[in-house]
Amino acid sequence: MPTRNRVSLLLLGLATGMVSACAASGEAASSQMPAASSLPAATEWRDVDAAIEAAPFENIRVIIGTTDGIFYEYEKGNLPRDEAYFIASASKMLTGLTFTRLVEEGVMSWDDQPQDYLDWWTKDPADPRSDVTLSQLLAFTSGFNDGAESRGCIRDRKSSVDACAMEFYNKGQGTAPGEAFFYGPAHMQIAAAMAEQATGKAYHQLFRETVARPAGLSAKTQFIAPSPQNARASGGARSTAEDTARLLQSILEGKIVTDLDDWTKDRTADARFEVRPVTAGTEGLDWHYAHGMWVECDGTFTESCAQTPIVSSPGAFGWTPWIDMGRGYYGVIAIQERPKGGLRPATESVKLEQAIQPLIERKLDAAR
Repeated sequence: MPTRNRVSLLLLGLATGMVSACAASGEAASSQMPAASSLPAATEWRDVDAAIEAAPFENIRVIIGTTDGIFYEYEKGNLPRDEAYFIASASKMLTGLTFTRLVEEGVMSWDDQPQDYLDWWTKDPADPRSDVTLSQLLAFTSGFNDGAESRGCIRDRKSSVDACAMEFYNKGQGTAPGEAFFYGPAHMQIAAAMAEQATGKAYHQLFRETVARPAGLSAKTQFIAPSPQNARASGGARSTAEDTARLLQSILEGKIVTDLDDWTKDRTADARFEVRPVTAGTEGLDWHYAHGMWVECDGTFTESCAQTPIVSSPGAFGWTPWIDMGRGYYGVIAIQERPKGGLRPATESVKLEQAIQPLIERKLDAAR
């Protein structure tokens, strides 16, 4: 039988006096949230419990919270909150945050180009590779269109971030910069090589210093695959459910990103979607992309989806973090399953996310 563990809603009340200075000034989303005493009683979350129990996985942990802390946590089976798991494409949100921090701190600019940092990159204006920007790399519109299942250097422990970026460079582009969205590993690996040259630090170290430590994450959250020297910026991180929740809360508190509107901005409005994973482009979903994460939309993407966004970054093994910027809450679905047979953990995790989001929304809206 599955085990069940729900965290008391009183955790919100315990954390009331611990809201950050940003929240006090109205910059963080917590100012819009209901007080702990007005949130639904634990018995009124049974529909969310049931949705989790119905998901086709033995082991799941779901955490929901705000800047005031966790107000719902449920474990099906056994998935410890402090155990580290590989999070696959949920790593993309970590990389997006790393570069957002570098840009906000003035170390880099979204208009920077690879040739500004990589001496082997062409400066020839007749070569479209010279037109690529950092923003396009983080939005997957750079034209370097290796697929998500790409082999070669991206899985090579003995390679390096710089050498792997050069391999993608030598393969060339499939589309012009800014023309098409193509979900794959090349974009972020090139960006990571730029960051290493800009800072003189290895990418895995840069993430720890720029994002993990300011957010108070444990040493368990880091980029280690296929190796620290060749950290896969688009999918090589591991983390814990606890750390993921802590990171999302830190974002809402304004501790990691200063300009949340810019962070959640749709960067693909003018691009054609060439390759988009099944989780983001089918079954009634039309998700666009920011810098390292999806901007969710049910049905055709509209301006309202961009104005009050829900942003997320599902991973292939089922790890799905998201933030509802309009309602000021975050969620983590922690699943660790390898794709097998007809089971696609990422797709099923997104289905669960889509199933429980409206249930959470109704409870929070009713409590206002």
